[in-house]
Amino acid sequence: QDGQGYVRVKRLLKGGPAERCGMVEEGDVLVEVGGINIYLDGSPMGALEALIHGSPGTLLEMGLQRAGAGQVRRVKLLRSDPYRHSRSAT
Repeated sequence: QDGQGYVRVKRLLKGGPAERCGMVEEGDVLVEVGGINIYLDGSPMGALEALIHGSPGTLLEMGLQRAGAGQVRRVKLLRSDPYRHSRSAT
């Protein structure tokens, strides 16, 4: 979360699904996870992390907003094993 209470994409995992899809950028604001508006729902950060990371091979649907843009972009990603990407990037 940033100082304004927004959940922003801090960094993309090299070779991970978000980087490969090309639709997610550092600084994007996360608005929805699985069709749930995270600001209206009031979910704590720990619960959001669990929703985002999920199990490898499952689908993640997110709503993202770019700084200065009003429109929410919906992105679907196939979750992968984060350790596989971190090992291959070293």
